Amino acid sequence: MTRTRSAEEKALRRRERSIAALEPWRVNGGHPLKVREMRTAINVLLAAKGLPIKACSKCHKLKATSAFNRYKSSDGFASYCRQCNADTHASRMATEPAYAERNRVWSLAYYWDHAEERRQYSLDYHRRNREANMVKNADRVQDPNVMKRCKGQCGRTLPETSFRLDRGNKDGLRFKCRDCADSSRRARTACRNAYGSPVGQPCYLCQKTFTSEVKVQADHLHPTSLGGADDAANLWWAHEYCNINRHARLLTPEEWDRVRSLQRQAASAPTQTKEPTP
Repeated sequence: MTRTRSAEEKALRRRERSIAALEPWRVNGGHPLKVREMRTAINVLLAAKGLPIKACSKCHKLKATSAFNRYKSSDGFASYCRQCNADTHASRMATEPAYAERNRVWSLAYYWDHAEERRQYSLDYHRRNREANMVKNADRVQDPNVMKRCKGQCGRTLPETSFRLDRGNKDGLRFKCRDCADSSRRARTACRNAYGSPVGQPCYLCQKTFTSEVKVQADHLHPTSLGGADDAANLWWAHEYCNINRHARLLTPEEWDRVRSLQRQAASAPTQTKEPTP
């Protein structure tokens, strides 16, 4: 009888301890990961077993460690998963002006501090790709039975024989067909002879001033695919990105007024940088 009562008392005490341990879960919504101590204990246990799993402190879900950013913590990972971190950042950017301004200043400083590294990385990346493409396309020839879409203003789908070889590109061909490439060359010469160098002049689409001639194109105001000519009256300088995004879109009246004003100012300038004659 005594032994039975003792077993019953032990079971009762065990039950009471279990209820006491579960009480923080009930207080915090019935979820063990909402209790910081329990969440830490679970993360330590998972790490000790060598499992690549971690509990997020924000959404209270078990996720793979690949879903967390690296951080200088005891386990080497941030407490929030990437999704929760992104949601929190977006919410603060929308509701806290001081936080948004601090991030804007930091982003600009980081961008310019690492501009040279980014430029060098881009140059190395494209150089490696071009060298690999040169090897891959060493025996490349145009196949008249294979079609390719021109990325120039014509936008036509033509046989590969309509494109010049450029073995440094991925497919071994130039992006523009022969007609568009020749038209671009004539347009650039005519635009330079009429309006001078693009440096110091604005792009008529984004209105930003050119600081160099890199990735600057002479854009046809009236697209060549719609009958536009290569004469100076139908040309003005544009960034390569702006020109590609515009494609064959017709200009708005505001854009026409802007580009005509730019043409008149450039034509009346006292000094012109002409294209050297061969």
